[in-house]
Amino acid sequence: MPNDDGSSLIASYAEAMKPYVEAGGPIPASAFLTRSWRYFVEINSGCNLSCAMCAKGNKNGYEHVNGLMDMDLLNRVMDKEKSENPNAIVMPYGN
Repeated sequence: MPNDDGSSLIASYAEAMKPYVEAGGPIPASAFLTRSWRYFVEINSGCNLSCAMCAKGNKNGYEHVNGLMDMDLLNRVMDKEKSENPNAIVMPYGN
């Protein structure tokens, strides 16, 4: 069980990031300092495709609801992400 202070989790993240940092990839080591270094934000769920790798396209009984995220909600999400890790990478898409 992890310590209450999260040190074992932090150590696990540090170990997992080594291959990326040591290979000289585009993500700086500072981006990995918290577990929330990368976010995927789906602001528009509208889709009319049936891609095999997407739950919308290949799951029976899955009810996909098309929609557009409210701008106020997007701003709150972005503020939270920035407060957790100002160097995080934000990708504005999902599937």
